[in-house]
Parts: sequence; structure tokens; C-alpha cells
Amino acid sequence: MATVALVKGSIPDIILNREGLYRGDLKHYFKVLFNNAKNLNNPYHNFRHMFCGLYIKHVNFITPKNSFGTN
Repeated sequence: MATVALVKGSIPDIILNREGLYRGDLKHYFKVLFNNAKNLNNPYHNFRHMFCGLYIKHVNFITPKNSFGTN
């Protein structure tokens, strides 16, 4: 039977670094992105798309290797 990893974190958790995974937080990054991005309302390359990469990296960082069958 395959194991399922528990994926933790939300965008606010990542921005505020509630897990303590890195020094500081991403408040400035979030503000710059949110206030300056010209594509926040586009159908595909929008806010969600821009934060998806950040979220995936966060999940891969906190998830043990091979828990998704990859890495």
C-alpha cells in the first residue's frame, strides 16, 4: 500500500514562515508581487500561478523524499 504524505502549509503560513524553515519571512516578496504584478487577473498566469511555484518548493522542502514517489 502506498503511503500518503501529510502536506502542511498555506500561503499565509509560507509568507509568515510559521514552520520556521528559513530566516525571516516573505512579507516583502508578497507585497512586491501583489502590488506590482500586472497579471494578477489573467486567466492563467495570475496570482495563483505565481505562488504555485513557491508553494511546490515549500511542500518539497518539508516533505520527506520519496513520499510522493518522486525525488
